[in-house]
Amino acid sequence: MKLGLLVVILLPCVAFGASYPHLAFHDVPEAVLGGVPGLTFVAVELALDGWRASITRSLASRFDVVASISPVNLFALEGRVLVVKNLLPLNVVVGLSLERISLDSTLFLGPVHVSYGRTWEETSVRWGLVQHAFHQAMTILIGLEERGESVGVILGLRIHPGQTRLWGASVRVTQDGFRLTIGGTL
Repeated sequence: MKLGLLVVILLPCVAFGASYPHLAFHDVPEAVLGGVPGLTFVAVELALDGWRASITRSLASRFDVVASISPVNLFALEGRVLVVKNLLPLNVVVGLSLERISLDSTLFLGPVHVSYGRTWEETSVRWGLVQHAFHQAMTILIGLEERGESVGVILGLRIHPGQTRLWGASVRVTQDGFRLTIGGTL
């Protein structure tokens, strides 16, 4: 009975959510991969504590490789595997690198994405985000992040100009400060 009620409630969400593409901008952790073998995504992030550049390449529909550089880590490599795909509107991704393990989950409810995740590394981090695409080219973000013993708010705005919206910019304010990310799909 409970499962039937859950399906009846979530089925309209899945039907309406099909019109919104699951294209990740890769500025916040989200359970979305490229999904198309050969798809490449680049991003540059500027923050008060430094910069970071990354290249993400889809090797298979459920596997991406992320190579990044920053002043702190001159070369970092991470594999991201989509372990749950479209369980109703839910995706779950596990990321593995030498420095950390991450788990990202995203619930797709049409123009709203609800994400939760955590990383296990030197300083473990947990976060929860709600994103709302109030316009085809703009998305707002709000969430919470727990890093160590401190909890901070995440606020942001994403802009995807043009007809294809494969490139964009993101401005976020977190407990670490102000972040600007520019990137897109090649």
